[in-house]
Amino acid sequence: MARRMKIRKDRPVNFTIISEKDGGKTTEPYALMAQMRKENHSHIAEAKIALAWRHRVKSDKDGILKLGQCLKNSGVHREFANYDFIILLNKMAWDAFTNEQKLALLDHELCHIMPSEDKNGEQVRDDLGRKLFRTRRHDIEEFQEIVKRHGMYKKDLERFAEIVAKKQAQPLFAQEGEKLQPAIQ
Repeated sequence: MARRMKIRKDRPVNFTIISEKDGGKTTEPYALMAQMRKENHSHIAEAKIALAWRHRVKSDKDGILKLGQCLKNSGVHREFANYDFIILLNKMAWDAFTNEQKLALLDHELCHIMPSEDKNGEQVRDDLGRKLFRTRRHDIEEFQEIVKRHGMYKKDLERFAEIVAKKQAQPLFAQEGEKLQPAIQ
């Protein structure tokens, strides 16, 4: 009985490394990242960060489109690539963003990077003397400093702010003489 051979389908490439320089000039994503690091992230000045495009990104089942992602390299990956982190940027979103939105996105992803510290607050180093970093989680799926610096730069933040504003207009407790009603609807 003859066996059927499966024809292998090539998989699309979903990631492209972003070059730091193009014709001797710093590329836009790296220039904007340098600006954000200088203005707001001096505590991670020694972190080695690579940027890459993520292609063909689709919204998840909740309708959320991932704009960026900060990935911490493991020890073995760090040895081969010599980067502490890789920031993936949604190429389609980036191309549609204003300069301010690009800054906000990079600022957001950089907020994920924090120095690893020992119990005395000193930055931890590895056996080769390199400073170590850790990944920071979101405050509330966004960093407070991003909203402070950039405002409601994307739709999910606008929706969050609308809910907060609506809830602030509703007193938690009824005024004297009023029927007590819960503020949560």
